[in-house]
Amino acid sequence: MVRKFHDISSLYKSSAFPKQSQLVGYSQFVDNLRNTVETSYISLENLKMVDEYLETTEYHIENAKTKQFDFIIQSDLNPLNIIWDENRKIKGIVDFESIGYSDRIEGLAWLIKWYSRTNGITSTEMSPIVANAFIKGYKINDFLCENDFDRLSSLIWLSGCINWNFVRNTIKVLETNNEEILKNHLNAYKQRGEKLLQLIPNK
Repeated sequence: MVRKFHDISSLYKSSAFPKQSQLVGYSQFVDNLRNTVETSYISLENLKMVDEYLETTEYHIENAKTKQFDFIIQSDLNPLNIIWDENRKIKGIVDFESIGYSDRIEGLAWLIKWYSRTNGITSTEMSPIVANAFIKGYKINDFLCENDFDRLSSLIWLSGCINWNFVRNTIKVLETNNEEILKNHLNAYKQRGEKLLQLIPNK
């Protein structure tokens, strides 16, 4: 269904929708955290841990950049916004607040993250087998080249490791100035990032 939806919407042209990548928001999150660190009284060890995490984030942002925004997409096609019938057939889509120009790979990153979860949308457990089933069903090899898979991996990492929940929780942890709590917090997200990167097969 998603592939069909994307193929149809890729042909639609409009001047009403913004052309702005999610990468803009990710960069703003990085700036927000750097500003917080600069105005907080934290130890050098805490500063080093945050800097290392943000450097990894900036690497993925740079790796994920594109200049092509010719694809209009509803970018919030998570399971809660899909209407299903009793036979698990898709009957409709809701919540079109998140719609605009993007590129197909950016949209795919969110979809793979959501639909590879094995225990509901709030779960952090993800299966490469399920992700691969989605990839095959979508037939991404029709249009992705080797470099696109690398971009896709970075976009999936960013979707799970530099979102608003991470920023909000990191700021709360920094306020405690507790090295152990911050270390555990960042390590949890690093492990999540490793799991997210494993969702995409090496090409």
